Amino acid sequence: DITPTPTPTPTPARIIQEEPKPDFPINAPSPVLLASSMVLAIASTGSIFELSGGSPQLGSIPSLAITIIGVPLCFFLFYAAIKKGIAETEADDLEFQKKNRRY
Repeated sequence: DITPTPTPTPTPARIIQEEPKPDFPINAPSPVLLASSMVLAIASTGSIFELSGGSPQLGSIPSLAITIIGVPLCFFLFYAAIKKGIAETEADDLEFQKKNRRY
Protein backbone atom coordinates (compact mmCIF):
# COMPACT_ATOMS: atom_id res chain seq x y z
CA ASP A 1 0.00 0.00 0.00
CA ILE A 2 1.51 3.27 -1.19
CA THR A 3 0.41 6.44 0.53
CA PRO A 4 1.09 9.72 -1.17
CA THR A 5 3.34 12.09 0.68
CA PRO A 6 1.91 15.54 1.20
CA THR A 7 3.50 18.20 -0.93
CA PRO A 8 5.13 20.98 1.03
CA THR A 9 3.42 24.31 1.01
CA PRO A 10 5.65 26.87 -0.65
CA THR A 11 6.95 29.61 1.57
CA PRO A 12 6.55 33.21 0.41
CA ALA A 13 10.24 33.34 -0.47
CA ARG A 14 9.79 30.44 -2.88
CA ILE A 15 6.82 31.91 -4.67
CA ILE A 16 8.00 33.66 -7.80
CA GLN A 17 5.86 36.62 -8.49
CA GLU A 18 5.60 37.59 -12.10
CA GLU A 19 5.32 41.23 -12.94
CA PRO A 20 1.97 42.02 -14.49
CA LYS A 21 2.13 42.70 -18.19
CA PRO A 22 1.24 46.26 -19.10
CA ASP A 23 -2.18 46.78 -20.60
CA PHE A 24 -1.00 49.53 -22.94
CA PRO A 25 0.74 49.15 -26.30
CA ILE A 26 3.35 51.95 -26.03
CA ASN A 27 5.24 52.92 -22.88
CA ALA A 28 5.24 56.70 -23.29
CA PRO A 29 3.41 59.41 -21.34
CA SER A 30 -0.22 59.68 -22.39
CA PRO A 31 -0.03 63.42 -23.23
CA VAL A 32 2.82 62.71 -25.67
CA LEU A 33 0.80 59.94 -27.33
CA LEU A 34 -2.27 62.15 -27.57
CA ALA A 35 -0.31 65.09 -29.00
CA SER A 36 1.31 62.83 -31.59
CA SER A 37 -2.09 61.50 -32.56
CA MET A 38 -3.45 65.02 -33.02
CA VAL A 39 -0.50 66.16 -35.15
CA LEU A 40 -0.83 63.11 -37.39
CA ALA A 41 -4.58 63.61 -37.70
CA ILE A 42 -4.09 67.23 -38.77
CA ALA A 43 -1.34 66.32 -41.25
CA SER A 44 -3.39 63.46 -42.69
CA THR A 45 -6.48 65.61 -43.07
CA GLY A 46 -4.47 68.30 -44.81
CA SER A 47 -2.96 65.73 -47.17
CA ILE A 48 -6.41 64.36 -47.99
CA PHE A 49 -7.64 67.85 -48.87
CA GLU A 50 -4.53 68.53 -50.95
CA LEU A 51 -4.98 65.26 -52.86
CA SER A 52 -8.64 66.00 -53.50
CA GLY A 53 -7.81 69.54 -54.65
CA GLY A 54 -5.82 68.31 -57.63
CA SER A 55 -2.28 69.67 -57.28
CA PRO A 56 -0.69 68.97 -53.87
CA GLN A 57 2.12 71.33 -52.82
CA LEU A 58 4.32 68.47 -51.60
CA GLY A 59 3.57 66.33 -54.62
CA SER A 60 1.24 63.39 -55.01
CA ILE A 61 3.54 60.67 -53.67
CA PRO A 62 4.51 62.39 -50.36
CA SER A 63 0.92 63.50 -49.76
CA LEU A 64 -0.36 60.01 -50.43
CA ALA A 65 2.30 58.52 -48.13
CA ILE A 66 1.38 60.92 -45.32
CA THR A 67 -2.28 60.00 -45.74
CA ILE A 68 -1.74 56.23 -45.92
CA ILE A 69 0.63 56.13 -42.95
CA GLY A 70 -0.87 58.95 -40.89
CA VAL A 71 -4.54 57.96 -40.73
CA PRO A 72 -4.12 54.47 -39.19
CA LEU A 73 -1.22 55.64 -37.02
CA CYS A 74 -3.21 58.54 -35.56
CA PHE A 75 -6.02 56.14 -34.57
CA PHE A 76 -3.50 53.72 -33.04
CA LEU A 77 -1.79 56.50 -31.08
CA PHE A 78 -5.17 57.76 -29.87
CA TYR A 79 -6.02 54.24 -28.67
CA ALA A 80 -2.59 53.95 -27.00
CA ALA A 81 -3.07 57.32 -25.27
CA ILE A 82 -6.40 56.22 -23.82
CA LYS A 83 -5.02 52.88 -22.59
CA LYS A 84 -1.90 54.53 -21.11
CA GLY A 85 -4.01 57.25 -19.47
CA ILE A 86 -6.16 54.60 -17.80
CA ALA A 87 -3.05 52.76 -16.57
CA GLU A 88 -1.50 55.99 -15.24
CA THR A 89 -4.71 56.86 -13.39
CA GLU A 90 -4.93 53.41 -11.81
CA ALA A 91 -1.28 53.60 -10.72
CA ASP A 92 -1.86 57.03 -9.16
CA ASP A 93 -4.98 55.76 -7.37
CA LEU A 94 -3.06 52.80 -5.91
CA GLU A 95 -0.27 55.09 -4.73
CA PHE A 96 -2.80 57.40 -3.10
CA GLN A 97 -4.54 54.50 -1.35
CA LYS A 98 -1.22 53.17 -0.01
CA LYS A 99 -0.78 56.37 1.94
CA ASN A 100 -3.92 55.47 3.95
CA ARG A 101 -5.67 58.68 3.08
CA ARG A 102 -9.40 58.97 2.89
CA TYR A 103 -11.35 61.11 0.47
